[in-house]
Amino acid sequence: MASADQLGFSFKPPDRRIWSVRDLVAAVRTHIEREYGDTWVEGEISNFRAHDSGHLYFTLKDQNSQIRAVMFRSQARLLRFRPENGMQVVLRGRVTIYEDRGELQISAEYLEPKGAGALLIAFEQLKAKLEAEGLFDPARKKAIATLPRRIGIVTSTQGAALRDILNVLLRRHHTAGILIFPAQVQGEAASAEVSAGVRYFNKARNVDVIIVARGGGSAEDLAAFNNEALARVVAASLIPVISAVGHETDFTIIDFVADLRAYSVRGGRAGDPLASGSGRTNRGTSPAAGTGHALPAADGAAGAYGTWPARRVCAHERCHQPAAAKAG
Repeated sequence: MASADQLGFSFKPPDRRIWSVRDLVAAVRTHIEREYGDTWVEGEISNFRAHDSGHLYFTLKDQNSQIRAVMFRSQARLLRFRPENGMQVVLRGRVTIYEDRGELQISAEYLEPKGAGALLIAFEQLKAKLEAEGLFDPARKKAIATLPRRIGIVTSTQGAALRDILNVLLRRHHTAGILIFPAQVQGEAASAEVSAGVRYFNKARNVDVIIVARGGGSAEDLAAFNNEALARVVAASLIPVISAVGHETDFTIIDFVADLRAYSVRGGRAGDPLASGSGRTNRGTSPAAGTGHALPAADGAAGAYGTWPARRVCAHERCHQPAAAKAG
């Protein structure tokens, strides 16, 4: 009801809007999400919890404040490392409010460790995990014959690594029977295809040793060989496995679980893992010791496909031999 003062002015009390708690929280949430829908924030992870559903829950804090964070399964499965308490990270996400509790939180869409890269942290985490399980134990390494009669190679049929290996074998062990299982050696499907190759040879029992090979590259290029599932397949192989992935300075997880590590040296002449000599990382010697055996690269041996004996056959119907191979 309006009222009048001494000067004849009338005043109307303001209308009151009474919110329900839910409506107020929803309205604030809408405003916050509009203003902070794409936000980068840096902080330390604490109270980390990985739920059975695949969602990740944690608190992001600094010296003065903290905020709850959630990363849903669809984004969490893309992480290359496992978040841990005390880890400094940079997060990209959407600031929102969890309406049931009225709590401010960040819905994370991307997470990266501050400082060391995600791939390096993932490598060190998996390395520590498998080492603690005993998969690097020298006692579990299998001996490799000096001159195996049948050799299985899991690699790309289009890569330089295969040419290098065939060139070495042509010079030093041309009587060996070669079976090739074609596999991608880079990209999302690579670890599964390489695993399939190792499993194939173990099931067929048609070779004396398996070589998993690809040339050198960046950490991203070699990421498939730091895959936990692939490492366990290699470790469980009943047939000795040689890891011939990357160059001397490249290390992958399967180097540690394989029975021997070799590396490719473009244009080198240091020998090969199937010939006698020193420098082999057999019997569990750690690749970190720097004693990996060099696998020489092809030196103008493009014709090696054509001159290799007919016993070099494909182990799988997906194998596509280069045109030069048909000449042999």
